[in-house]
Amino acid sequence: MPHAETHTVILPHAVAYNAKGAQNAIAVVSRALGTDNASQGLFDMAKNLGTPRTLAPSSHPQCLFYLPIPFLLTNHSPVLS
Repeated sequence: MPHAETHTVILPHAVAYNAKGAQNAIAVVSRALGTDNASQGLFDMAKNLGTPRTLAPSSHPQCLFYLPIPFLLTNHSPVLS
């Protein structure tokens, strides 16, 4: 997956994971997106724009390389939970 698309997929999860430690920055993102939840706002924006929302390549959606990412983020990300 190209670099920019990788950021599009990871950013909502990274924001959710770091929300408690970066409250001021997250508040700026939330205001810019017009939402109370920056992570969900980023995810929704990506969805509305039709960008990829998974790291799994379309030809191999069950690739084991990609399975640990949602597993590791599930307890931190409102997008995945």
